[in-house]
Amino acid sequence: MFSDSVHNKLILEKPLEKMTRQERIYQANHLRIEHPLFKELLLEIEDCHLLQLAGNVEPDCILIWGVTGAGKSTLLDAYAKKYERFETDYVTKVPVLKAVIPAPATVKDMVSKLLQCLGDPAYDKGTTGSKTIRLFSLLKDCQTELILLDELNHLFDRDSEKLLKTASDWLKCLIVETKIPIVAFGLPTSEFVLSKENNEQLSRRFSQSLYLKPFTWVADNQPIKDSQSADGDMFRNFLFVLDEKLPLLSSSDLANKQTASRVFYATDGIIGYVIKLVRGALQIALKQEKESISIDMLATSFDKHIKYDKPGKVNPFISDNFSTLDVPDLSREAVKKQFCATNRRLKANGSRQQRASEILLS
Repeated sequence: MFSDSVHNKLILEKPLEKMTRQERIYQANHLRIEHPLFKELLLEIEDCHLLQLAGNVEPDCILIWGVTGAGKSTLLDAYAKKYERFETDYVTKVPVLKAVIPAPATVKDMVSKLLQCLGDPAYDKGTTGSKTIRLFSLLKDCQTELILLDELNHLFDRDSEKLLKTASDWLKCLIVETKIPIVAFGLPTSEFVLSKENNEQLSRRFSQSLYLKPFTWVADNQPIKDSQSADGDMFRNFLFVLDEKLPLLSSSDLANKQTASRVFYATDGIIGYVIKLVRGALQIALKQEKESISIDMLATSFDKHIKYDKPGKVNPFISDNFSTLDVPDLSREAVKKQFCATNRRLKANGSRQQRASEILLS
């Protein structure tokens, strides 16, 4: 019998003609397209990591933020996969520790989560203070060099600013005491967690705030800026590579300009939705024993997997009554402006009936 990892590797290396439907779906679920911005951010994480290994006295931390589906968790997993834990005769080494900040994000729960991810069997035992001491000791014993924290926005999504301050102070303490850099990932509200307004000392340790932006598109009748033109080409290149990697024997011509514009409108250029749309269409193709994805399949997938999250959008695969100009502005400046307005409303109302992250993406 093969181990799961060996078995999965054999599936990915199997010729398409010999794959079962289930094996093709498995391959589709493990696709990763490293577009230019993705690669650029991977290098930024690597620089942060290598700087610490070179003996940087004060950890230089990074925040990577973006809207839901932009690819933050995929980026995190891609880097962590390069530095997986391994066993020696005496200790388990965890060069890169990855963890998801729980919700609600109390300090006690954060410490427990990090201990659990390190492999501590008693991660939920003890006081917050004793668990923190144990965490610092285990990080040293496991020779951890970098911490990747997902969902930093969970620190913001609390009813009390006092609790946010307490959690932020603990995070600062983790960096100072262990000298381990942190690369944090989250929704746009993560920027407030690391703002000078909230915690100036923690903000100072996060020298970079990097936006993982969605793709953009320029309509034929709009003035083209160089950066926008590059993004439009980048989106179609992304679809071309995605099409090539799909476990189908024939091309689906996803990068065709007409098809690409429909996919862009349907997904707002957000990678997570592009993948969800195409995977849904792929499953239909495999069920029908077809070797390419048709427009009809994309239409069905849109109604099943995308429409609920994008209320008000027409199905662009069955209607021409759409425009790429109707896609919301998800540039860094626009998202930050929307966040600032949302934050002011929350403070004015004194209520957290709806999360800022939800308002941003509504």
